[in-house]
Amino acid sequence: MKSFHHLLAVCILPVLLAACVAGQPDKLAVATDPDDESGIGGTGIIGAITGFGSIFVNGVEVEIDDRTQLFIDEQPADNTGFERGDVVEILAGEQRGITHARRIQLRHEVIGTVERVDGSRFNLLGQTVLYTTQTGYVPQVGDTVQVSGFRDAEGLIHATRIAPDKQKRTLLRGTVHKTGNGYFYIGRQKVTVRNNPDIQTGDTVRVRGQLLGDNLKASNLTVMRSLPFGEDVQRLLVQGFIQKQPQGYRIDHIPLTPAGNGTGVPFTTRGQQPVRLELRRDTRNHWIPARLINEKGLQRGNPVPVPRNAPRWRSPAMPGFPGGMPRSPGMGGRGGH
Repeated sequence: MKSFHHLLAVCILPVLLAACVAGQPDKLAVATDPDDESGIGGTGIIGAITGFGSIFVNGVEVEIDDRTQLFIDEQPADNTGFERGDVVEILAGEQRGITHARRIQLRHEVIGTVERVDGSRFNLLGQTVLYTTQTGYVPQVGDTVQVSGFRDAEGLIHATRIAPDKQKRTLLRGTVHKTGNGYFYIGRQKVTVRNNPDIQTGDTVRVRGQLLGDNLKASNLTVMRSLPFGEDVQRLLVQGFIQKQPQGYRIDHIPLTPAGNGTGVPFTTRGQQPVRLELRRDTRNHWIPARLINEKGLQRGNPVPVPRNAPRWRSPAMPGFPGGMPRSPGMGGRGGH
């Protein structure tokens, strides 16, 4: 943070593309009378950087100063070198009417070596990444890259930024979908662990380690908490894909509890339609959707052109999913919507 003498502008932007979905949309109860929006002390913000100047996130201006703590994937950092498209998690507080960033973490969904590139998507560490013209970097097989972005309901990563990783690291963040004695899977990637930690299906984890053959041997493992930023945060402004779970819904790794006094707000869990939600924490530590946040004016990207003679994509087989991973509805005609 020492080298930061200006303010950073961040806006939550939708990552990728809307797709038509057959059938009626699901509905999520959202509070009809949320608390007054002024005074946002104890607010957490999750989204992607779109510019530099001041931090503007969902209509809230947040300042960064030398007291702001910086982290990259949970590791302390003096200077992150923020770029457009980086996904950040911000802990913000209000002081004398000005909102300050107390803590900013730059996070990646995956860092590893590109195994296959097919038009506007590629594979690494058992994950499929979709990217558009907004990501700025075209990966090649054999490149070691950092990927920032958001996962949809099928586990596909919609990239907001792709960059070379000079340190040749290996990192994977995602939801566990299959477990066994000393191992679990994130997407198609098998992760082996020591001492058989208590990892359950549905947990969101961050893994660092070494790729040995087809196995990612974990050297460091973190389970994401359902109360991000700690107990002090009462409000969240979150961008991501709403995902249907066996016992409800979630956005990012945060479980959602429908508002008891709310009305149904249409959304889809199957298309490529990210949303931005304001969430409030109740006395039982449940996150209640307070409102949908307007997406107007946010950046959009276009799908990377695919040659006519390019082979059609077929998702590699995913353990636990007969016939392989469910196929995405596709890139559509517009990005970032």
